[in-house]
Amino acid sequence: MYALVENGKITYRGALPTSWRNITGLANQAGNTAFLQPLGWLPLTIISPTLADNEVEAGEAVVATDEAVTITVGKVALSAAAAAQKEINRLEQLVTPRRMREALKDPTWVNEQDTLIAAQRSKL
Repeated sequence: MYALVENGKITYRGALPTSWRNITGLANQAGNTAFLQPLGWLPLTIISPTLADNEVEAGEAVVATDEAVTITVGKVALSAAAAAQKEINRLEQLVTPRRMREALKDPTWVNEQDTLIAAQRSKL
């Protein structure tokens, strides 16, 4: 991955494009620091945190030198309401659509999921 640094600001992050401005085949220059660096294309490293169940990614610390860009992603603990919403989203993904639910002969599991969702909603 690369970052395009123009006037001291990162204006692009990701893979090298196949063409950029008047240069075609830019993506073929991956690893060619002597060619890319004067154009502002620097290697990009993104460091993601290990998240616990009650944490989410939040914020970034960016360090840009003349040779490379490093982005360290931060993390924060979820509030009780945010944790409850995250659990609601997870549980709702497990529940089948209503039409399929109505076709079930034994809706016990679905009813249990509805009860768990209701319990999380009460925390909001």
